[in-house]
Amino acid sequence: MLLARSIAVRLVVAAAAMVPICLVLAMQANSYSSSARLQELADTAALAGVSSLASSAGQSDVERRAASVAVAREVIAMQPNMVSEVSPSPDGAGMSVIVRDTALGKQTSSTARYLAPSAGAPIHQSSNMSLHSSPGAL
Repeated sequence: MLLARSIAVRLVVAAAAMVPICLVLAMQANSYSSSARLQELADTAALAGVSSLASSAGQSDVERRAASVAVAREVIAMQPNMVSEVSPSPDGAGMSVIVRDTALGKQTSSTARYLAPSAGAPIHQSSNMSLHSSPGAL
């Protein structure tokens, strides 16, 4: 009986010691997933803005930039608690996005750039959208 009680006490103590570890791991997993979602949102907004720039070649620079900013902001506006800074590059071939989650106090950025197809080369070899992501904290 004493041996059974001793084992039971050890199990309770071991389980109690594991609870904080499990809570920390769960908090880290939640933090990672929220950071990953925030980065994905910034990337998606930047790529949407660049796609808009690329597809509006016949419009004036002012119209193209305004449309690309509106598209990028629309992507971000679909998520609650987000604040963004969106800016097309001066040459009209890129888009930079900074997204802040006001509820979590996190921030990330992404920059996408459109590289037009070069003359005479197949599109799959020369057309490219590059993406640069940069997670950060407020």
